[in-house]
Amino acid sequence: GFKVTVPSFRGDLRQNVDLIEEIARIIGYDRLQVSFPHIQVLNIAPNARPRQLRRQISDVLLSNGYDETVTFSLISHKDLKASNLSHLPVIEMHNALSAEHCLLRPSMMPSLLHVAATNFNRGQKDLRLFELGKRYFLNGERSTLGILAAGKKNVQWQSNSKERVNFFDVKGILEQIRVGAEVQFEAGNYAGLEDYSAAVIKLDGKIIGAAGKVEKKVLAIANYL
Repeated sequence: GFKVTVPSFRGDLRQNVDLIEEIARIIGYDRLQVSFPHIQVLNIAPNARPRQLRRQISDVLLSNGYDETVTFSLISHKDLKASNLSHLPVIEMHNALSAEHCLLRPSMMPSLLHVAATNFNRGQKDLRLFELGKRYFLNGERSTLGILAAGKKNVQWQSNSKERVNFFDVKGILEQIRVGAEVQFEAGNYAGLEDYSAAVIKLDGKIIGAAGKVEKKVLAIANYL
């Protein structure tokens, strides 16, 4: 063995692993034998259904001309207020890097509206977007599907139709997604959506979401009109 005394000017050598790293550097990392650490793996069967369900949902939406988007899970108080969702309980970050990313989102709407605004500002107003992301609550997180459609109903360049997308276009897409049971649509109110065109979505009698037209005042505040 060796007894090693660290020079006083090498304040970075504090533990035995620091000295081992020095020896490895001098010998040459390329001369060290590659090995993998032994990790104890628990015999827990993975739950494949969430992945299968996500793939199934994505396939339906992609085949209908929708594009998948991925957004930040962090939003701001301003985003929540602009979406008329400031009444929702939120989880606030204690060490947020900026005021724009200080809340864990309780809804997908602010994130999708941001994507829409970015596209609108660049002249692209015919949108078919979806995101499979997470919403966050005090009692945990939930995987959520968010869908946004805007502009002309037919986005094919050879079509001259100027008919705009509406509630029934989104409803038709949602009805194509099979989750083991039929979903039902019932008239109801949902924050951020126009009362006359909003519906709650139920599965086995339980409300699992909502669909409708975004309120004009939300679009006006966000400069989307």
